[in-house]
Amino acid sequence: MSGLDGIPVRIEAPEFDGEDVLTGMADALLREIHAHLVNLHALGESHTIDLKGLPLTEADRRQLREALGRGEVSITVEAAGPTEAYETAYAGVWWIDYRNLLGSTALTHIEIARVPAIAPTHPEDIADALERLGDALNDREPQTPPD
Repeated sequence: MSGLDGIPVRIEAPEFDGEDVLTGMADALLREIHAHLVNLHALGESHTIDLKGLPLTEADRRQLREALGRGEVSITVEAAGPTEAYETAYAGVWWIDYRNLLGSTALTHIEIARVPAIAPTHPEDIADALERLGDALNDREPQTPPD
């Protein structure tokens, strides 16, 4: 046992309000997005970045959202809560907010893709639509042109 064991240690940290502090994460993410956009263009490879799992402050998130801007295309999906996807000012880069039934953000993704994964119709939904339309056509009286 050394003589240092008896010395009390106190750790002090400055007050930190993470809400309005820029950490540099937005710049790092912009570089990552650029690299994935290169892969999308050259190889057709899509990629998703989960922002909820990253140590972003509100200031970082705001800076990233402002840097990416907003483009002309947006998609709203109502399934297990509203989801909004919009293409940023950079074609192929999508900002996607998944909300729960209470309207709180559940997930936020940046998706680098030609079309976000939430937009294409799932094969099961197409099969269901095919069956329902077929039933509707079978129940429909044939239309004849007026005489």
